[in-house]
Amino acid sequence: MRKFLWAGVMAVPWPAAAAVTECSLAPADGTSLVSGILRIYAHDGAVHSAFLETRTEYGDDLPYVFICDDACRMDMAGDDYVYALEVSPSLSGPESVSLVTRARADDFAAVDRFAVGACVRRP
Repeated sequence: MRKFLWAGVMAVPWPAAAAVTECSLAPADGTSLVSGILRIYAHDGAVHSAFLETRTEYGDDLPYVFICDDACRMDMAGDDYVYALEVSPSLSGPESVSLVTRARADDFAAVDRFAVGACVRRP
């Protein structure tokens, strides 16, 4: 009997509180990256992470996974660089995106800028 009760409970659909927004990116002036895709992951309306994939002029795809709270950052142990994702005006309505790369050991910094194209939100 218990098995049938659990089967009934599992069959009831729960509303999804998660959403993914995927945006195409076009490079702005001054970047060597030729294209990009941004995915913004949210749960109950709060953004918790983002994924950025860019393509270089050599055809290499570079994936970046960011943890987002007050800011979106990717900080991997053992890596020489720290990455930040800056989105304007906001993650809920992006119009421009900057990928900021900073070296841990010296004052090297690079900024790649993108204009946001079409965005699609999927629940």
